[in-house]
Amino acid sequence: MDQIMSVASSTNRRGPKVPAYVFLLAPAVTFMLLLYAYPFIASIVRSLLDKQGAFSFENYLKTLDLYTKDIAFTFAVTVFNTVCTAVLAILLAVYFRIRQNRITRILSALYKLPLFIPFVVVAQMMNSFLAPHGLLNVALAQLRLVDLKQPFSCSTLPAFPLDSSGSKFPSRFSSCTEDSR
Repeated sequence: MDQIMSVASSTNRRGPKVPAYVFLLAPAVTFMLLLYAYPFIASIVRSLLDKQGAFSFENYLKTLDLYTKDIAFTFAVTVFNTVCTAVLAILLAVYFRIRQNRITRILSALYKLPLFIPFVVVAQMMNSFLAPHGLLNVALAQLRLVDLKQPFSCSTLPAFPLDSSGSKFPSRFSSCTEDSR
């Protein structure tokens, strides 16, 4: 009997089974293909066509003729700056390793500072965005969704269907339901 059930269930499937995550990825992949891949491929194809629409490398030859000096200059500047930076970094690393004095401690601290600056900037931006009179609350007040004078009152919020504990929504809504009972 088990063999009959397994044969019957295996005959219902046709072709390979598609994983569920493919359906979740499909909108994002379609979006990327339409807005990035299609224009990129279309521009490459159009760059290979001349004015009459025939296949040609004329555009690339003209580009090389016009920009060869600029490309060479950019490459030379890049190589020069990379070599200078590498030499300076190696010299400073050796100096910091060999010498342990006040200057090396100050410079070491200054070189570590950029590691923490992005976190400080993000924290400050979040603070100014989420503060009681921050950008988010002011925008919600302009839409008349929040009252800035009484930010925790729910007089302007629509009614939400909550269960008795209010656990389906954030604590702001559950505290509002306690007030409204």
